[in-house]
Amino acid sequence: MSEGTEQNASHVTVFGLSDMGRVRKNNEDAFAVCDLTTGEVSFTPALRDLTPGPSGLLFMVADGMGGQASGEVASQICTETVPGRLHESLKSAGPLSEAKFALLLRESIEYANQMIHQKAQSDPAFYGMGTTATVAGLFRHSLFVAQVGTPELTWFVAAK
Repeated sequence: MSEGTEQNASHVTVFGLSDMGRVRKNNEDAFAVCDLTTGEVSFTPALRDLTPGPSGLLFMVADGMGGQASGEVASQICTETVPGRLHESLKSAGPLSEAKFALLLRESIEYANQMIHQKAQSDPAFYGMGTTATVAGLFRHSLFVAQVGTPELTWFVAAK
C-alpha cells in the first residue's frame, strides 16, 4: 500500500451479540459480518477490526418475527443468504460503481426473501415464518442501509 492509500483507507471496528431476553424460549436473532472481497462471513460474537477491500463490507442483523412460526429459521436463512449472494454477484459484476453495488445489495435481499418464502411453502411447520432485517453495505466511501420490516423495503443511503 502506498502512503497516500494507507492514509485514506477506512477502518471499521464491529462487534455483534444477541440475547434472547426474558420472554422468548429461543433466540430468533441472527447477525452477520462479511468481507465482500474475500467472501469471509462471521456469525459469531467477536470484536473485528476490518479494512474494506475493493468489494466492501456487509453488516446485517435479522430478527425473526416473535410469535410467528420458525422466526429463528427465517433470520438464519436471511443472514446466510444475503452475504453469499452479494459476494457472488459482486465477483461477476465487472467494474463496480456505487449504483451497481446498491442494486446488487437490493437483489441479494430480495433473493433471501424468495428463499424464506420457498422454505415456508415447502413445509407446514415453517408456514408464516418471517424476519425483519437491517442491512448495511460499506462500499468505497458510501454506506448503503436497507431496512426490511414492513411490507416494503425501505432504503436509506448516506453517501460520502
